[in-house]
Amino acid sequence: MDDLIQFIVDDIDIAMPRTKDLVLNSIHNVLSPDKKDTEVSTSIVFAKLYDFMKYMEDDPYDLLFARNVRLDLGNTSVNKAIRKTFESNPTEFAFSNNGITMLCEHHVHNPGTKELTIVNPRVVNGSQTLHSIRTVQTPPLNARVMLRIIEIPPLSGNDLPEKISKKKDIVNKIAIRSNQQNQIKLWNLVSNDNFQVDLYRFFRGKSFFYERREKEYKTRRRELRNVQVYQGPSLTRMCQLICCYKWLDK
Repeated sequence: MDDLIQFIVDDIDIAMPRTKDLVLNSIHNVLSPDKKDTEVSTSIVFAKLYDFMKYMEDDPYDLLFARNVRLDLGNTSVNKAIRKTFESNPTEFAFSNNGITMLCEHHVHNPGTKELTIVNPRVVNGSQTLHSIRTVQTPPLNARVMLRIIEIPPLSGNDLPEKISKKKDIVNKIAIRSNQQNQIKLWNLVSNDNFQVDLYRFFRGKSFFYERREKEYKTRRRELRNVQVYQGPSLTRMCQLICCYKWLDK
C-alpha cells in the first residue's frame, strides 16, 4: 500500500514512471552547503557529459526531461555554439556553460570508486545543453559540466496532502527560478573590449560618459555630474553612428 500511495504522489507531480539511476564517474569532490542554510539538500559537482550521453541512449521517452519547462529547441545558434565547444574545445566546456540543474530523490557519493549515484533523476534546467550534444558521433571523454543536484526525498508518513502541496511548491519554484535568468544580449558581451574601452577614454577626456554597460550612467549620474562629466552616447547608439558613417567599410 505504501508503494501504491507513493506512485500516486509521484503521478500528481507529473513524474511517473520513475527513471533509472544515473551514475556519474570520476567525481572527486562534492560541494554542499550546510543543511541549516538550505531548505532542501543541494550539491554541486563537475560531471562528465559522456555519462549523460550514455544515459540518454537508454532513455527513449526522454523521461529525464519530464520536469523541464522547455523541450529541445532544435538547431538554434546557441545550441550550435554549445555543440561546437563540446566537439572542438571540450576542456573549455566546464567554464563556458551555465550548467545543469537536476532534481532527485537521493544521491550518494562513493569516494573510493569516485562514483556519484543519483536516484530518480530529473533535469529542470540544462535541457538545451544535453540535447545539443546527444547526437555527437565521437564525443570527447574529458568534457565536464557543472551539475547542481537538488534532493527532494519521497513523501511518507501522515499529512500527505499537505506534504504533496509543499513538495509541488518547491519543485515549481526550482523549475521556474532556474529558468528565469535575465537574457544577455550579444552587445553586452563586448562592453569591455579594447575598442570600447578606448572609446570610453576618448569621451571621458572630453567630459562625456560613454555608456558601455546598460544603465550605467543612470546609476552613477550624481557622482559624475559632481565632477562635470555629462551623459554621452551609449554603446548601441555609437555602433549605429559608426555603421552609418562606415557603411561601405566592412
